[in-house]
Amino acid sequence: MKKIYSLLFLAVPVWVFLTSSDDNSAGKAGNTGSPGEQTCSTAGCHSTFPSNSQGGSITISAPGMTDWQYVPGQTYTISVTVAEQGRGLFGLGFEALTSSNDNAGTLTPGAGTHILTRLVQGVNRINITHLDNAGLTQDAHTFTFTWTAPATDIGPITFYTAGNAANNNNTASGDHIYNTSQVITPATTIGLNELSNRVDINVYPNPVVDQLRVDYSTKKEGRVQVILFDTMGRRVMTLADQTLPAGDHNIAADVSGLSRGQYILHAMIDGEVLNTALVQK
Repeated sequence: MKKIYSLLFLAVPVWVFLTSSDDNSAGKAGNTGSPGEQTCSTAGCHSTFPSNSQGGSITISAPGMTDWQYVPGQTYTISVTVAEQGRGLFGLGFEALTSSNDNAGTLTPGAGTHILTRLVQGVNRINITHLDNAGLTQDAHTFTFTWTAPATDIGPITFYTAGNAANNNNTASGDHIYNTSQVITPATTIGLNELSNRVDINVYPNPVVDQLRVDYSTKKEGRVQVILFDTMGRRVMTLADQTLPAGDHNIAADVSGLSRGQYILHAMIDGEVLNTALVQK
């Protein structure tokens, strides 16, 4: 049988995949479109069409997670649905990564899925991928598995996933690749106004153009973190990450080089955590 170097290879009745190190009969890790990775539409395998160009879709849902906020240590059911009318074979790859692109939490396979790994940027990334013929359904297939959040608040985490809506022609040609991502944040975070009642903090201006200021006071000596993330959960700028004495402190950061758009300001002060939207004009 012809081997296809891909995330998702169609076959009848068996799929064959090559992982980064050896052959495996179901799925391929490291093609979710996360930082440092491509998807199969750009990696020279299922490359007939660009990703997300053929009218299908891939979606992530987590019914037990409110407003895409995780509770440390909590286990959530994750569902990934790959859909396209007229297609009858589907597959996926899925990762959960920290803002520094390390594995985040614990993935546990469900029906029709298993774990594969691939070394990317020095990290052995853990992927949920499909099993042989698990996605052999008409028009859409939902893969369901579980993810356990890290035991502590580690800031924003991003789910990355890519799927194949396959044409079942026993080659890599004509397949349709879709990918998406979802940022989740710790449920322990609170709004800026509420945090201001507990910790003396002022973030301004918002929207910001050139210079961002963060003024705050600490009641005791301790570690202070102030980090800017993009909406993909990637660390953009570290404004503070150090142990400071009690007292008044301020940060003035030049953000004029940032692209226009929305960012997430993550601050941890006196044990309180703030994640708030920040707009760069």
